[in-house]
Parts: sequence; C-alpha cells; structure tokens
Amino acid sequence: MHAQPNTYELSIHQQLEIQLEPFNSRVKSDNGKIKWKLQSIGYRTQIGGWEKIEKATKKTADNISLDLELTGQQQSILSANFQISKNRFDLHLNAKQNDIEWVEFVLSADPDEHFVGFGERFDSIDQRGKELDLWVEDGATMGITYFPVPFFMSSKGYGMLIDTTSRCILRIATRDDPNHVTIRVADPQVTLRIFTGESFQEILTNYTAFTGRPDLPPAWVFGPWKSRDWQTADQNGILEDIQQQIALGLPATVKLVDARWEVAYHSFRFDPQKFPDPRAMIEEIHANGNKLLLWITPWMAVDNENDPNDYYEECAQNGYFLRKANGEIYVSQMGLNPMLIGSCLDFTNPEAVAWYQSQLRYLMDLGVDGFQTDFGEQVPEDTIFHDGSSGKEMHNYYPVLYNEITYQTIKERKPPVMLIRSGWHGSQKHSVIWAGDQSSDFSLNSGMHTALMAGQTAGLSGFPFWSSDIGGYFGDPTNEVYMRWTQFGAFSPIMMVHGAGKREPWYFSEQTLQNYRKYAVLHTNLFPYIYTYAKIASQTGLPIMRAMALAYQDDPAIWEEICEKQFCFGAQLIVAPVHYGFSRTRPVYLPEGLWRDFWTGEPFEGAKVVACRADIDHIPVFARAGAIIPRLDPSPQTLVPTTNERIQSAGDDLLIDIYPGEDGEFCLYDGTTFQWMDEEGKLVITKSLKDRQISVRLVNGEDDHSFTATSDGKMVSVLKGSIGGDDRYARVILSGEETVLCLMKRQFHIVTE
Repeated sequence: MHAQPNTYELSIHQQLEIQLEPFNSRVKSDNGKIKWKLQSIGYRTQIGGWEKIEKATKKTADNISLDLELTGQQQSILSANFQISKNRFDLHLNAKQNDIEWVEFVLSADPDEHFVGFGERFDSIDQRGKELDLWVEDGATMGITYFPVPFFMSSKGYGMLIDTTSRCILRIATRDDPNHVTIRVADPQVTLRIFTGESFQEILTNYTAFTGRPDLPPAWVFGPWKSRDWQTADQNGILEDIQQQIALGLPATVKLVDARWEVAYHSFRFDPQKFPDPRAMIEEIHANGNKLLLWITPWMAVDNENDPNDYYEECAQNGYFLRKANGEIYVSQMGLNPMLIGSCLDFTNPEAVAWYQSQLRYLMDLGVDGFQTDFGEQVPEDTIFHDGSSGKEMHNYYPVLYNEITYQTIKERKPPVMLIRSGWHGSQKHSVIWAGDQSSDFSLNSGMHTALMAGQTAGLSGFPFWSSDIGGYFGDPTNEVYMRWTQFGAFSPIMMVHGAGKREPWYFSEQTLQNYRKYAVLHTNLFPYIYTYAKIASQTGLPIMRAMALAYQDDPAIWEEICEKQFCFGAQLIVAPVHYGFSRTRPVYLPEGLWRDFWTGEPFEGAKVVACRADIDHIPVFARAGAIIPRLDPSPQTLVPTTNERIQSAGDDLLIDIYPGEDGEFCLYDGTTFQWMDEEGKLVITKSLKDRQISVRLVNGEDDHSFTATSDGKMVSVLKGSIGGDDRYARVILSGEETVLCLMKRQFHIVTE
C-alpha cells in the first residue's frame, strides 16, 4: 500500500515501512514504536570495494508484498522483494550482476539493546559487542562453534533469520560502532526473515515453527548416559560399566560406544579383537535396562593406522567421496590429529547415500538403538559435490544433510535418537546435541564455564535437548571438577558421562562416587518433570534449560553478568551451578517474588542476589513459590522397561513436592493436572488416565504434616510414607475418582478426578 510519496507500507498485525530514497525500512508495533530498522544495504563485487544502495524503485506492490529495484551509484544492482505474513516479514534479495560476491545489511541498535541466539556459543549469553563469524568449525571456545546458527533475537521485540547456508560475518553493536548491527553474507542471493512477538518466548516459538522442532524423544533418552574412554574401550569394558552401575546403585539408561569400535574408520563393522561378539554384547546391554548408541562420522580415513583401509578404497572406486575441481578425490585432514587423513562422503550422490544407509541398517539389525553423529565440520571450500555444488556453498549445510539422512534412516525402523555435534539452521529437528570437547577444568575459555554458556545459547537458538561431557572431554578432571560437573549434568536435559580418559565415577574418590550416585538418582527421579518440559519443547521450541533472559525478559537485572551463570530448568526451578573451584559459596539472583530452597524449603524474597552455601556436594537450586515438582516413586535404575529382576524400572507412581506460598499448576506430560490453591491448602488432581499412587508433601521445612483424604466425596485411606519409604510423604491411591487429601493443620486438600 502506498502511504505517501517515496514511502510504502505493508501491514497485517504490525507495520512495515519502506522508504525508497534514501533507501531504508522499519517495522513498527501498534503503538508506533520502531522494533527493527534496516538502515542500509551494501554490496561488494569481485574486484571492487563496498558500495551502498542509494535508492529503490517500485516495480509492483499490493498490501502484502512489494517488488523493488535497488540502485547503486550508476545502475540497478539488486532486486528486492518484501513480503508480510502473520508473524513475519521477509526480504528476498537477488543480485542482478554476476560479479557481486557479498551483500551487507546495516541495522540500527539502541544503547540498551541486547542480542541473543546465534547458535551454540561458548563465551556469553548476550552477544552485544561481539564480532561473529558464522562458519561451522571444529571447536568449542570463544567465537568458534560447531553450531553457528544465523538466527538471533533482539530485546527490542524481533528475531531475525539470515536464511542462507553461506558464511556470515556479523558485528553486533561493537565498541567502535555501538549504534549498528552489521551483517555481511558471502552470497548475492539471501533472504532475511524478521519474526515479531511480544517476548523472546513468542519469537522463539515462531522461529522454530518455521525451521522445525525435534520430535519428542523416547523416554529412555532422559536417563543417565555413560560412555567409556574410546582409546581403551572394548567389549569387556563396556559390560563392566553395565555391571558396575548395577552393583553400585548408579542409574543408567544409555550406553554410548565412542570411537575405535570398528576395524577401520569406517568399516561399520565391530573390531573382532575388541568386540568378539557384538550381538551378544548388545543383547546383554538391553537385558540390563540400557540402550546402545554408536559413534560414527561422515568421513573415512585413508588408512587404518598405517595399514591400507580397504573400505576407503571401495568407496573411492565407487565415487562416494567429495572431489577436487580436476576430478581427483579430495583428501584432507579430518580432525585435530594431523595424521588423520581422509575424505568426506558425498551426500548429494544418491549411490553414496544408499551405501551409507545400508551400513546403518546393518548396525540396527544387530540391535543398535541410535547414533552419535560426530564431526561434520571438515568440508573444504574448494571441493566439488556430485550435484555440482561447491564446498563454499555446502560447508555449513553439510552437517544438516549428514544428520538428516541419518535421522531418516533410523526413523524407518525406530524412533530416531541421535547425539549430534555440528549443525546450522535446520538442524533443530535432529534431536539431541552436545557441547563437544571442553577441557576438564574450570577454565573460562574452554572448561565447565563454556558448557554452561553453550546449553543456554543452544536453547535460545532452538535446540531444546542438550548435553555436555561430565568432567569435560580433554584431560583428567579433579574430584572437584567431576563433582561440580555432575551436579550441572543432573540439571541438564541429558545427563552424560563422556570423555577421553578416566570418567568412571567408581575410579574417583568415595565422596565423588557418592556425589555421582546422588545426582544420577535425582536426575532419573526428575524424569516426570523433565519429560513434561521435553514435550513442551517438541510442541513450542522452548528449551528445557532456559536462560534467565528467556524466562524473565522484563527484569532488567537479568542482563547482569551473574545471571548468565545461572538458568531456569523448566519454568519452576532456578539452577546455579558452581563453575569455579576453591569456594563454598555461590551468589544467586532471584527474580521478584517468593522463592524456596529446592532442598530445604527455606523461603527467600526475590528481586535481589542471595549468597548461598555451596558445599562440595551441593548445587544451589531454588523453586518458585507455588512450584509443583513431580518425581518417580520409587527410584528406578533405568527408564527402559525390563523384565530383569535385578533392575528396578520406572513406573507410573509419583512423588509430588509442593513449594507453598503461592498458587501453582503443573500439567504432566500424560495430561494429569495438579493445581495447588495456597490459601485453601488444596491440591486438585484431574485428568489422571492411569491408576497410580501419589505421595505428597509440602516442602517448607516442616515434616510433621498429617493428612486425610476423600475419593468421590467419600473418605479413603491415607498411607504414611512414599513407596520408596520416605515418611515425609502422605500417599493415596488414584483410580480415576475424585480424591481429596487434607492437611489437618491447614485443611490441606488433595482432589483427584
């Protein structure tokens, strides 16, 4: 629609204004506030410097779209199309000259504006002041990341996707240019997609609806995972893990077999010297309540530790690898080890894809339940793909393609479970990601602190299912590092022991082993809580591990540095991992309102920083008043159904912890709803589709509660203690009727129907 001379407006729920000369555009909210402003577009040719677009000329227009020609100093350079939909504005840009290599977008930035997202980052939550190179790389420190994502959100009320697979270089309100966000893209054809919303949560939901969300994984994914040092792992060691975990009372659900399980990289066949009977091993893993994931990569090594790799030669002869421009197979370094030389599989070649899929099917026929899809960052810029694409075009997209093919292959036979290391926009639907290779220490640049940043930024970029290596990957963790990382892992979506070197908790001190047992049990018991938020994540894109900025965006204090070091676990809890050594105190910022210590129920008023005890075996966690936290009862050793009498599997019976002081509500993943009415002392339980036992307690520092109960208006028995034998709980049996459980001192009621 033509608003006035030189200006056009497109509008549905919000208004997009485009000024023709000098060219710029802006998005306004209903109250006229500018949310997003594109100040200029520039371009760079192969031999020239950077130039700016000076004006635009209208070609066609209606109420929801506008076609323009963009003119530089002398001639028409670019064509642009603006389109508007319900929650998004799109700008499609195309070069009209073949010699344009880069395009530039300059956005305005307010002094108090904050920027989050950009993929899995290891330095900070707010990326204001940073220069980012969005390029998939093998690294997990500072600006280097396996998971750059060309999407970010601004505290002004917009999110923006740079919809490209090409390299992007961004300068985010840097110190020398604090009023601008400059985006340069190595592609003359690019689309900007601007998502609008009233909050980060709404914007993230809109973005993930566009890019795709992961399916809800099987329940067993959310039990503890255990890997073993790949340098020494064999069948005996794998089975020792299984038996030790049972003997020591350590819950476990997933067994991850890391690198070097094969004859060669990659034969997709177990090494018979290390694994003489892989089928029997897998059967024993399953019989003991575990699932199995295998490590794979999208490349093959030229040799097998100086011996020729026959599997590589077979694939080379069949044309399954990437090539140079002259047609030769492209051979390059495949990892950090300069001796690891090989070639990447060409996933644009249908024959290579079919061969790769056949190898995965063979392993699934053995009983393998999923794959750790490592690597994916090694595509050279000057390589050529089967479909004619260049490495420059495909480098960022290659891990998406690799994981998508793996995902679809698994999905043919079972729910697809993958642990993936690298990706780009579009990788969000591929299940679990992990933080890669941290050092086994408290280093700010490479240790536990970077994992704490990675989990939150991954969530802000649309990856809700995330994990890190307990104890770090490189090096030998001290008992203190291992204990602190274990605590952090227990309050991560996926709890995983993994690394190069000693990681078995029974090889550390007795205190470290007890610490691991305590938090592995807690993580497993919290399954009903975690899985509820996993279901929410699969439906909305909102992560389980939520940065404070995502959960409490309107609180200006959450942009303080202290808040980057803590996070919300679901909507009910705040977790403050101790990510440094030699200290037994931890400051925690609590937003406005009443909070309670997760462990003791001690009350704290919010809107301030509180100093918490943080003994070596303790992690500060707070529940908001009114929180309802479900746990499993009794504590299981696995989330995998099993008939093994030695192993306690998870059931449907629950512990319900209520943190009083405010009303609260919790809708369990199976539809059962718990509603707490604080003044009345009443808990209403509705829509429970299963017969189950519910054990309830108030977490307020008092353990002498007495209860009565009614079902369908009639008195029923209240049993003292949970199934697991905790006398602080009162237990009732639900069978579909309405039940009222009353706390004698306060007329506390539990109602079920």
